[in-house]
Amino acid sequence: MDIVIDHSSQYGAWGDVRWSAGFNYNKTVITDVKDAPAALQGLGSNPGGSLTWVGRAREGDLTDAQPKTKWVLGGKWTLGDLGVNLQTTRYGKVKTLQQLESGDRSFGAKWITDLDVSYTLYDNITLSVGGTNIFDVRPDKNAIPSAVGLNLYGNSPFYPGGGFWYSKIAYDF
Repeated sequence: MDIVIDHSSQYGAWGDVRWSAGFNYNKTVITDVKDAPAALQGLGSNPGGSLTWVGRAREGDLTDAQPKTKWVLGGKWTLGDLGVNLQTTRYGKVKTLQQLESGDRSFGAKWITDLDVSYTLYDNITLSVGGTNIFDVRPDKNAIPSAVGLNLYGNSPFYPGGGFWYSKIAYDF
C-alpha cells in the first residue's frame, strides 16, 4: 500500500516550498511451498540435513528481510535559480531468518536524511552539491562475528557505508 501527499506553499519574496510525504506498507506471505521434485528427493542428505529448495531462511528473505514500512518526508524550497531539497526516510525494522530460529537476527528501524543544494547558472546548466545519508547513519551491527563469513552490518535497505557527499554539474539537452 502506498500513500503519497504533496502540497505547494508560496511565500512571496521568500520563494516556494513543495512539501511531500509518503508512506509505504508491504506484507509478503508465503501460502504454499511445493516439495522437491521426485527425481531429487532420493539424493540423500546434504550438509543442511535434507534437500530443501525453500527452507526457513529463504522464506525469511522474502517475508522479513525488507522493511514492512517506509516513510519519506521532504521539502524542496526554490527561490529563483536557487533550490534546496531536504528529504528524510525512515526504513522500518528488518529481520534475517536462519534455518534454526535461535540464529535469527533483528535490526532496528533507521532514519536517513539527504540534502541537495542547486543553482541554475543558465537555462540548461545546473550546479549542485549535496549528500545522501548526511548524518552518517549505519545499519545495526551484526551480532555474529565476521570470522564466520557474515558482514559487519546486518541486512539493510540502505547503503551500509554511511554518508556520501557529492558535487555535480548537470547539462539539460
